[in-house]
Amino acid sequence: AVRRTAKQRRFTPGELVLFHDRLFVTDWTTHRLLELSTEVTHVRDVISDTLEYPQGVAIHEATGHVFVTQNSMFKQEARSRSVKVFKLK
Repeated sequence: AVRRTAKQRRFTPGELVLFHDRLFVTDWTTHRLLELSTEVTHVRDVISDTLEYPQGVAIHEATGHVFVTQNSMFKQEARSRSVKVFKLK
C-alpha cells in the first residue's frame, strides 16, 4: 500500500491548461480548480466553493478570466450544465 503524505492529494483530474508557467486543472472529486507548478506540486486552490463537478477549463490570456464548465450528471436542472467565469488573482 502507498502511504500518502499531507502534501499529496488524491483528485480526479478533468481538463488541464498551461498559463504563465502554471498548470490549472479541474478536480471533479473535490469540486475545485487547482493551480499546480510545472513540477506538478500543489500551489493553491484557485476556486473551491462554487463549482459543481467541474470538467473543462480555459483561460483568456489578455484578461486572466477563467472559464470553467461544470456538469452534474446526477441532476437534471439547467444549472447543472453551465459555464462559470472567474478572474484570476
